[in-house]
Amino acid sequence: MAAASYRGGVRHLVRRHGCGAAGHYGTTLMTVTDVSQKEWRRAAAGAVCSSPQPGSRPVAGRRRRRRSRFGFTLIELLVVIAIIALLVSILVPSLSRAKDLAKGVVCASALRQLSFALTMYTEENDGILPSYDLFTSSPRLWYQFLQLQVDDDVWQCPSEQPREINWNELCYGYNAYLGYYTADGSILTQKLNMSDITGLADRLALADSNGDTVYDSYLDGNWAPVGDRHQEGGNVAWLDGHVSWRLADDLFVPSWPAADEEMKRLWCRPGYAAK
Repeated sequence: MAAASYRGGVRHLVRRHGCGAAGHYGTTLMTVTDVSQKEWRRAAAGAVCSSPQPGSRPVAGRRRRRRSRFGFTLIELLVVIAIIALLVSILVPSLSRAKDLAKGVVCASALRQLSFALTMYTEENDGILPSYDLFTSSPRLWYQFLQLQVDDDVWQCPSEQPREINWNELCYGYNAYLGYYTADGSILTQKLNMSDITGLADRLALADSNGDTVYDSYLDGNWAPVGDRHQEGGNVAWLDGHVSWRLADDLFVPSWPAADEEMKRLWCRPGYAAK
C-alpha cells in the first residue's frame, strides 16, 4: 500500500511540476514512510516513463519503427537469390561469346600483318610467292622469309596455347599450292608469281591451322585443313590482303578429284591459278 501511494504521489508531482519535482520532494516523501530507496526509485521511474514530455513520442511507437527496419524475410531472400541465378545464367554465355569474339579480332589482326608481310616479300622478289620447301638439306619455309618483317607475338593466336615458331606447331598455315619448290628448281606443287593469278580476293593465302601440331604451318584443304578454333571456323587472309572469317567445313575438301571448280580455284590448284 505504501509503495502504491507513493507512486501516486510521484505521478502527481510530475504532472503538476515536471520531472524535477520528483527529485526535489523525494527526500521528504521518503522520510515520512518506511518505503525503501529501491521502492522509491521504482516509483519514480514508473512516473517518469508513464508521463510523456511535450514533443516526445511514445516508446511503443519507436519500437514498432525499429522492428520495421529488420532484414528480409526468408521468402524475399529466396526470390532475390533466384533472380541473381537467372541473370548469371543469361550473362555468362554472352560474356564467354564476347571473349571468343575478341580473341578472333586479335587473331584476324595478326593475319592481316602476316598478309602485309607476304605482299612485301613478293614485291621484293619480282612477284614470286614464298615456298614451303621442307624436305631438303636446307629447308626454306615461308614463315622464315616473313619473320624479319613482323614481331614474334604476331605468330601467336590468342585462342591457342603458346606455340613455338616452327613448321610443326605454328598457329597459322600457308597454302602450299601457292609455292612448294626447292632451291635446285624442283617443283613439288607450283612456283607461282602474283601476276599469274587472277581474282586475288578469292584466293586463300594464309589461315588458322587446325592445331594438331602436325604440319601446322602447311595447308592444302584436305589432310591439312583450315582450323575451327573460332566458333567452328577460322580466319583467312586472302591474296589481295583482306582477312575474313570462314566456316572450316566450307573450306574442307574431302577429295580433290571430286572437288568442284570453285574450290580448286580457291586453293589455286595446279592449272586453276589463272582461271
